[in-house]
Amino acid sequence: MNMRIIYSLHTEPIIKGRWQKGNRLLETVKMFTLSLLYCNRWHSDITLYTDPLGEKLLRGLPTSMEILGSEQDEVFWIKGKMEAISLQNRPFIHFDGDVFLKKRIDLDFPKVLLERYEKEQFSKHYRGQLDEIAHLTRAFPWWGGVDYSFNCGVIGFRDMEIKEDFIRCYEVLLQKLTRNESLVKHLRMNWYEPCIVLEQYNLACLLNYRKISPRLLIAGDLLPAQHKNAVKLGYTHLFGERKYLPNIVAKIDSRLFTEFPKYYKIIMRNWKEYLEETKKRKSKCLMKEKLAIPSMTSL
Repeated sequence: MNMRIIYSLHTEPIIKGRWQKGNRLLETVKMFTLSLLYCNRWHSDITLYTDPLGEKLLRGLPTSMEILGSEQDEVFWIKGKMEAISLQNRPFIHFDGDVFLKKRIDLDFPKVLLERYEKEQFSKHYRGQLDEIAHLTRAFPWWGGVDYSFNCGVIGFRDMEIKEDFIRCYEVLLQKLTRNESLVKHLRMNWYEPCIVLEQYNLACLLNYRKISPRLLIAGDLLPAQHKNAVKLGYTHLFGERKYLPNIVAKIDSRLFTEFPKYYKIIMRNWKEYLEETKKRKSKCLMKEKLAIPSMTSL
């Protein structure tokens, strides 16, 4: 199956410390590189949607690149991914940059492809914020009726009409949340992540409303069974914050260096050039600031 594969990366939310984890740009670049290179073993039609900095840092990898036009947003960091999805006009699959295909996997599907169910974490990560935003979503005809979500580390559409419906549902809810800045701030202060409702729960509601059963890549209702099935497939998803744990970061670096030394050198050269350019820019800014300060003789 010659399916179009897409990735997306907005660098600004990573630099600004999404999830209060500090600047994780280098770790993210290495992670995306490893994910893309594993994918490239099995698929040739791969496009990365990113910003100019992402293009600079990942230049030289075996993927085509397109520059995103959407606003970079530390809070609604899902915007880049949703723009990439909205731009597609033929069947495709989007992989998150923390997904790794270590074996060839059957990715065929009839209408919609998703990674897996999210059921056991529903009460912790979803229910509370769904109650908080209920007054915003009450009039949505597709909303509610499900006490589960889907993990969208993998999300694919063969039925493009459903994809367009999904984008519209996302835009409607995003507009509501954007206009309620204090509510979103309250959710984040209570360690809720609005983006998983914007994308994952929103889509679960829409599919339920449309009576569409997606194909799930990872079988099983709960995490233990899902983990076991993912291992059998040769599939890994470093969802959430665990991707930035020191042992995981070290393992990604080691695997990239060992399995793809050519591309490891390329991205590290890109990174070195980026640091040098950043240093020069900072030096110029400091010089301008010094020149702007009046000297004693000019007073």
